[in-house]
Amino acid sequence: MFKEGIPASLIIIVVFAVLISAIAATYWQYTKTYENSNVEELIGKTTELEKKVPESENRMESQTGTESISENPNLVRKDFSYPYPIEWISYYTKTRYFKYSLTGVSLGKRKIPSFVDKNTGKEINALTLYFKIDNIGRYGAKICIDVSLRMVLNEQGDLAAPINKRFNEGCFGDNQTYYDQEVIFEVPSDKKEFVITTGDDSNIFFTVKVLDNKDIEVVKEVPVG
Repeated sequence: MFKEGIPASLIIIVVFAVLISAIAATYWQYTKTYENSNVEELIGKTTELEKKVPESENRMESQTGTESISENPNLVRKDFSYPYPIEWISYYTKTRYFKYSLTGVSLGKRKIPSFVDKNTGKEINALTLYFKIDNIGRYGAKICIDVSLRMVLNEQGDLAAPINKRFNEGCFGDNQTYYDQEVIFEVPSDKKEFVITTGDDSNIFFTVKVLDNKDIEVVKEVPVG
């Protein structure tokens, strides 16, 4: 009795199908491994980038416009960089405080800005102090604080308040930094030297002097006794 063997063409088809399946499985496994490694690498890089971002950059910053020398040629101005000539801290609560840094001084004719809410646009001779204010801590609502700085008028200790009761921003939000916050004193046009006190608990005294070369000098007074 004659037995017919398996056709050679069928054997070739089976072998070819097995090879295709093996190649497909290998390719799928490689693709999954590549995707997983890319995801892990991306997650690692994201974490590293987050770690590299300084905490200060996560804080919101607000800046209000101020009158510059280029806008007003009658204004003499000097800006300071770190370390600032005058700095102090004022506590609102045990866990919330304001840090003040004197970043600039100007003297000369200028117009009263709108945030003063009185005599806006009127031109005066003014000594203007510019501050960077860091509001540190959590409170929830914005805090409105009055300007505590005063100008010492004479040896008897008489004081003059600035024309603005509050800073440009008015009220300060949690963990924010505010730049060019102004304290404006109306002064005689012939006066070039001024003694200022920060008031409140800090009560720092410092002298602002405009020199003949139009440079501005700020000197912190050393307490006596």
